[in-house]
Amino acid sequence: MTLNNSIPAWGISVRECGASGNGTTDDGPAFEKALAKHTGPVVVPPGFYKIAKSIRLPSGTRIMAHPEARMFFADGTGIDSHSFLLTNSDHENGNQDIAVEGGIWDGNNLGNPRGPDAPNSYTGVLVNFKKVQNLTLLNMTLKDPESYNIRFCEVRNFRVENISLFTTRTRPNQDGVHVGGGCEDGFIRNIAGFGRMTPNDDLVPLVADDALNRAQNIGKANGPVRRITILDLKADDCHSFLRLASVWNPIEDVVASGVHGGCQNCAVNCDALRYCRVPVFDPAKPPFPDGAGLLSNIRLSDFEIYRTLGTDGDGPSLNPLLLLETRMRNFSIERFYRVQNKDAVPDAPTLRIRNTAVTGLSIEGLSVEDLKQDTRISPSVCMEQQRMATSTNTEAFRLALNFQIHDEITSRCAKFKALRITG
Repeated sequence: MTLNNSIPAWGISVRECGASGNGTTDDGPAFEKALAKHTGPVVVPPGFYKIAKSIRLPSGTRIMAHPEARMFFADGTGIDSHSFLLTNSDHENGNQDIAVEGGIWDGNNLGNPRGPDAPNSYTGVLVNFKKVQNLTLLNMTLKDPESYNIRFCEVRNFRVENISLFTTRTRPNQDGVHVGGGCEDGFIRNIAGFGRMTPNDDLVPLVADDALNRAQNIGKANGPVRRITILDLKADDCHSFLRLASVWNPIEDVVASGVHGGCQNCAVNCDALRYCRVPVFDPAKPPFPDGAGLLSNIRLSDFEIYRTLGTDGDGPSLNPLLLLETRMRNFSIERFYRVQNKDAVPDAPTLRIRNTAVTGLSIEGLSVEDLKQDTRISPSVCMEQQRMATSTNTEAFRLALNFQIHDEITSRCAKFKALRITG
């Protein structure tokens, strides 16, 4: 049996433990008391819950919040690197079997400014989980983080579904679901950013390596990211949809499908972090003889994307929608479509490939126009061009290319059937 078809009628209600839900009284102690009882799920009825101390979830915890239950990070609560609206209780030894469903989780970034890039600064992260085995986040609305909406580090066997993101005050590094080093075996589905500049960074980044001295990354670790499935990403105006950030550690066995909407920068960013504000490595001295990072067994499909008028410096970003500048092996993108009648920056390329250390590359489904006017290929590339059979009378072609380490291809093609890098 459930109350309002949204929360269970059994378990421990935070109201029974003293929460007022009036938006003025600190309800953090009531949440803490309910979590300590461990006699069933912690139920959060509708209300406005002011939280002046991080909600820390022990192993075996389940929170079920009504869709109209709003948890609000009180002014001045973000004081150090251990401050999060929602997190697990043991970042050193880890936790297991944690589930959170429902609720509006509000970071109140206006009242909780991020600290400097220094030890123990407030990270600005809204929801943070570290070293958790078996984690589920469902049907949550996240609002106004100071940096990342959700941050995972060394989390294994996780499921994140039906997450809605809203931003009334944009801030740098407002990633959606930020999957950091050491994360494995994850399922991410139906992540949506609503409104202008939401999120104001990557919707779903997989980040094996990062600048750990930056405030938003304090407490993270670098390491491999493996076996992640990502389905159904949507945004009106995000910065970028999907990022695969690898410099020293690999990102392996990733499937992503169903990416729709508008972005200011990239649909897929695989730049090995070489263009970050704080560079992670010197591009003139890459970590490996043939470049940086390793993306292995990556399968992406079903993109329907257009560029929005976000700015990069003094004007709209002219970065390609698909920026591929990381060492790759068995990397593919199938059924990519750029929605030209919605695209606000038609001069920006669709595709750029370089610094990938590839030896074999094929692109299927290019038009005559793509080949004649909209595609530039390094002169040293060995290229074979073939006509493809199509179901219509239009001509389509397949390019097979053999790359050298410094070769490049840039294209403004509106769509293609498949891009494959064998490595």
